[in-house]
Amino acid sequence: MPRETFRLRVLRACLALVRPLIALNYVAGAPTRLSAGVPDDASYGLIEGPRLVHLLVLGGLSGSSVGVRSHELGVAHQFAKGLVRSTGRGVEWESVASSRPRLAATVASVRGLDGLGSFDFIVLSPGVMDVLSFASLRLWSKELEHLLAFLAEKTSPRALVVVTGIPDVSDYVQVGPMLS
Repeated sequence: MPRETFRLRVLRACLALVRPLIALNYVAGAPTRLSAGVPDDASYGLIEGPRLVHLLVLGGLSGSSVGVRSHELGVAHQFAKGLVRSTGRGVEWESVASSRPRLAATVASVRGLDGLGSFDFIVLSPGVMDVLSFASLRLWSKELEHLLAFLAEKTSPRALVVVTGIPDVSDYVQVGPMLS
C-alpha cells in the first residue's frame, strides 16, 4: 500500500507539471468553431410580444456566442425564440460576453452588471473552457458557489436561474501537435 501511495504522489506531481502544457495544446488545437471569435453585432435584442420576459445568458462559450456569425444565432436569441413559442410572450434578451470565457471572468462580468433584479430568466453556462484548460475542480466549484450565491442575492425572487451542464467536448477538440 505505501508503494501505491508513492506512485500516486509521483503521478500527481507529473500531472501538475504537464497540466499547463496539455491545456495550451488543447486550446491551441481547438477547431475553428472554438477559435472563431465572437460576433461583433449587438449582444441583446427584443422579440416583440405582450408582457415582456427578460432573459440573461452568461458564462463561457454560450454567453460569449463563440463560434457563431451573429448573436442572433447564439444561445440567448435561440432560447428567447423558444420562450416566445412556449409562453406567447415577448422576450427581451441579453448575452453577456467576457474577454475570457472562463468561470472566473464570468464572475467578474456579473458583478459589474446593473439591473440583475429585472431578469426573469438567467441562463448560466459555465465550464467548457475551464475543462479545456484543466482548471482546479475545487477552485471552480468554489467560484460557481460564490456566483450562484451572488445571483440569489441580487436577482428577483421570481427569477429562474438555470445552470447548464458541461457538454462532452472530447469529440470537438483536436489534440495539438505536441500531444500528437
